[in-house]
Amino acid sequence: MGFWNRLMGKEDTIISKTSPLSRVEGMEIWKTAYIKSIVGDRPMDKVSNELTDLAAEVGIDDEDMRQIISGAKVAKEKKRDNKTAREASQIKPTASENREVPADTKAEVKHSNLDKGRATWKANVEANGPDHAAMLKDQRYVTAYASILQAEACERESDFLTARTCYFRAVESITQYDTLTDGSASKAVVEFKRLYQEFVLDRDPHFKKYLAELLPIIQESPGILQTELYARTPMDKANVSYCLYFADAGGLVQRMKKGRTYQLLAAGNEEKS
Repeated sequence: MGFWNRLMGKEDTIISKTSPLSRVEGMEIWKTAYIKSIVGDRPMDKVSNELTDLAAEVGIDDEDMRQIISGAKVAKEKKRDNKTAREASQIKPTASENREVPADTKAEVKHSNLDKGRATWKANVEANGPDHAAMLKDQRYVTAYASILQAEACERESDFLTARTCYFRAVESITQYDTLTDGSASKAVVEFKRLYQEFVLDRDPHFKKYLAELLPIIQESPGILQTELYARTPMDKANVSYCLYFADAGGLVQRMKKGRTYQLLAAGNEEKS
């Protein structure tokens, strides 16, 4: 049982018996391990693999996982640990009267105004008071890990569009948690972004389809602006942006900021003067 103790971040004897786990015991451990997965200190793929092994051992299916995740989220919102409560009680509301909580919804919003935008978002959250800030911390934390597990489940069912949404939600949630906790989850942010990028570049068939349509246009018109590219394809703008963002990240396309848009080059082309 030491394996599952380690999974839950405990080395003491949470479970002392050596006989096989029952289904009820396994589900309780899965739930506890899911909640207690420590942000940033352990690679997400290791945590996910151990949870998958446990699910197989005691017969937990995808529906069970969804119920456990839902129950865990409610439990986390109702009862916060003492450390979070202490931290939240020390947060002083800002003088700002703007109580709106803006959230980035586009994968491309990653540029010069990002840090300022996240700082503003954090200030607006804190302006709502310590209880609201503490609730969002817990919510974003649970949502981040739940979304990774949901993404993997969708991939197993070849539902790649939903998997894409789940990976994006996981990255946004863990990034917001990191913002609210002053960088405590920076390692997890890097790990989640890596998982998302690997999914897109290696396993998302829609990305490959989009790139196959867009790349010839970029090769034929070196230096074309992204806004001009929108008019050259019937593809939805959101999918164009998604494809180009990750094509740039993967070194398949070069994107250079040009005013309020981007100038595009296929990898290996000389920059247009």
